[in-house]
Amino acid sequence: MSESLTYIDDEMLAYNTYHGGHSRSNRRGRVRFPDGKLRTVTLGIPDTYFSIPVHATVKGHYVSGWVSFDDDTNEYIFNPSVRA
Repeated sequence: MSESLTYIDDEMLAYNTYHGGHSRSNRRGRVRFPDGKLRTVTLGIPDTYFSIPVHATVKGHYVSGWVSFDDDTNEYIFNPSVRA
């Protein structure tokens, strides 16, 4: 299994009280987007065992979604939120 180019910071960085009550998460990561590019994202508090809410800026646009781990590629993958 090859070493992944993707990563996410420790979960404790997502909790506001961990860093003196900051109003936003300090948890960052580098994940693979659907277009195949690696991008830096800000991660929230995990809402399930399998996914973590996330947001990023892509070409000047705010995008939100969730991050999951792909066992086949050993990488963290961005999954965009679908708006109706």
